[in-house]
Amino acid sequence: MRTCSLLRFFIVLTLYLTDIVGFTDTETGIVAGIFYALLYFLPPFAGAISDKIGFKKGLILAFSLLTIGYSLLGVYHEKFQYFFFYLLYSLVVHL
Repeated sequence: MRTCSLLRFFIVLTLYLTDIVGFTDTETGIVAGIFYALLYFLPPFAGAISDKIGFKKGLILAFSLLTIGYSLLGVYHEKFQYFFFYLLYSLVVHL
């Protein structure tokens, strides 16, 4: 189920980056590549943090940061700002 939702997110992300934010196809590929690299690289670190702070606090932290990240993605439409908040989102996805 998670893989299916990530694939749908990837499709929507590429369309959003090219049509709304104004990234070129190359820039969109770079941003998506960084996201997928982090997607496979960060889970062990996020698991260690979650083990350290506890499951319930980890969920609260993750959903709080996701809420903030999604809100900021809807507010900012410039390339640099979007890239910064998207990077933050990809780091938080693993908590």
